[in-house]
Amino acid sequence: MSSASSTGSNRRIYDRYRREAQRADAVITATAADAPPVSWPRDLFGAPRLHTLRDVLLHVITETACLAGHLDAARELLDGRRRPVLTRGPRPGPASGAKSNMGGPGPRRALA
Repeated sequence: MSSASSTGSNRRIYDRYRREAQRADAVITATAADAPPVSWPRDLFGAPRLHTLRDVLLHVITETACLAGHLDAARELLDGRRRPVLTRGPRPGPASGAKSNMGGPGPRRALA
């Protein structure tokens, strides 16, 4: 595929994504957080497990975070670069005298 047709295809994909995001935003804005889903694909998923808009949104956020992590791991395998990730370090004991400057239970450190 030439770069010109690839660029056009990418633009169509992004445009469709933006339209779908606008539709989702409109539905979310117009719907109460505790409203039940209007429909549920029982043939695909069985009995409903997500009972409110809030449940659905939290599920989407969780799935997006998991998939983003998977993609980042795949990218690391492909290009060999690791980005530093901040995590909470061990809780300092009374003998260490270490103090956190992040307001958390212990110092933060970058993972290698």
